[in-house]
Amino acid sequence: VIIKSDRNEYILIAHFKMNSILVQKGDKIKLGQVIGKAGNSGNSSEPHLHLHIMDSPRLKEGEGIKCYFKKLKVNGILKSKHSPVKGERIENKK
Repeated sequence: VIIKSDRNEYILIAHFKMNSILVQKGDKIKLGQVIGKAGNSGNSSEPHLHLHIMDSPRLKEGEGIKCYFKKLKVNGILKSKHSPVKGERIENKK
C-alpha cells in the first residue's frame, strides 16, 4: 500500500497478511483507520510491518525520506522524536 501525504511524500507499507488489505486505490485514509493486518507476505520470514517514506510513488525511482516518531518504545525504552534504525525493536508508547 502506498499512501500520498499532504506534503507530497509517499508512505509505503508492506508485508500485509494475505487478503487483509481493506483499502483500494484512490481511497482517502483517515488517522487511526485500519488498512490491513500485519503479516509476512513477500520476501519475509516472520510477521512484521515494513514502512518506508519516499519522494516518489515509484519504489525503484524514489529517494528515501527519514521519518521521526513523536513517542515510541525502542528496545523497551521510551524515546521522543526518534528515527528508528535497522535492528531496533519498536513498540507503541503505551
